[in-house]
Amino acid sequence: MSTTPTAFLDRKPAKSSALGLLFDLGPKLLLGIAVALPLEMAIRDGFLLALGNSPVLAFFMIGSFAIHMWTRPGWRELGGVIGAGLALALCFTAFVMRSGQSMVVMCGSFAGVGSLAVLAGRGMLGSEEERREKFSTLAAAGVLPTLWIITAYSVKLTTSLYPSTYDLYLFAFDGSLGFHPSFLAGQLFLYCPPIQFASALVYLALPLGVSMLYGWHRVNTHRLPVNVLMLFLATSILGFQMYYFVPATGPLYAFPNAFPWNPPDLRMLSLHPLGLPPAPRNAMPSLHAAAALLVFWNSLVWPRWARVLCGVFLFLTLLATLGLGEHYFVDLVVAVPLSLALQAGFSASLPWRAPERWNAVLLGGSLVGLWFVFLRMGAPLYRVSPAIGWIAVAGTLAPCILALRRLRRTYSAA
Repeated sequence: MSTTPTAFLDRKPAKSSALGLLFDLGPKLLLGIAVALPLEMAIRDGFLLALGNSPVLAFFMIGSFAIHMWTRPGWRELGGVIGAGLALALCFTAFVMRSGQSMVVMCGSFAGVGSLAVLAGRGMLGSEEERREKFSTLAAAGVLPTLWIITAYSVKLTTSLYPSTYDLYLFAFDGSLGFHPSFLAGQLFLYCPPIQFASALVYLALPLGVSMLYGWHRVNTHRLPVNVLMLFLATSILGFQMYYFVPATGPLYAFPNAFPWNPPDLRMLSLHPLGLPPAPRNAMPSLHAAAALLVFWNSLVWPRWARVLCGVFLFLTLLATLGLGEHYFVDLVVAVPLSLALQAGFSASLPWRAPERWNAVLLGGSLVGLWFVFLRMGAPLYRVSPAIGWIAVAGTLAPCILALRRLRRTYSAA
């Protein structure tokens, strides 16, 4: 809640005050440029077509719509969202849409587009308080499509910067555990298509889970202990930087003729960087696993039935990361300390001097760094015995769980 006196908010800047005009318009212009520049680049590179054929973008846009709906807009505003989305969808169908694009995907995408359009319009009309509220909601709802644009460019950049990957090293670590979890999950999907469909749907719907978490936080007085939007923005931005330390694509791309039925024999493999055709180098660590973990961890203030749903959401997300061939098991293991460090780093309810916060950040960050070194240089060690790999996994998960429990106790005491 703002503590700025009402009289100050209502005061109009003098017409002759160029400085007052600069302070009033400057931040809005910078924000407009920050949004318009990536949007212009995305439109130039096919963003508009993606509105009709990208299920991933559709879920990001549905997430924007959900954030808007959490603010409980009136019937007139909801009608405006439907009308704006329908009008823009008709324009898209008439002038942009090509054959082979999905009407279902388009409907999901333009639900979010309609919300953004109405929020932008309402942010310029009405009272000062109403404009501030709508502008705040617009900024929150706009985070998801902006994040999709950043993600698309970042993933494309990994392919051009790193033609060779460390998939063989990650595959060898998984195999050192005595089995290959991703290959087994892929076989499960082929044996049971309904599980595959449910897991793939949840995998795509991750932005919707994030928007539900933020929306609940926005409208409830019992707030979550973290800064939700900053937490997930940081997860994406920092996570993408980490792709450059151990670039990898996942078993589906590294072993297209073997996944999921015939994992290569480890005894016949010599570990070396693997030259692969263009495919996203976004396996290590798994940001899907990290984000799903963060949604689950921050559901602690939700009703029990909602926490159970979050647990199912987490399980199906982890299963999808493996069964769809996008990740190795070790990618999920490294996501745990990454999530811990981010959770602690953005625990807004705790002061930075709190030792539980610093300890969790340092522990999570150190474990992530050690894993990067271990995976790239420790193959002679972890290939000796399955026990070494399992000790490394347990030595990562156990201290992270303990640190998270201490952090939660501190939340309760704060």
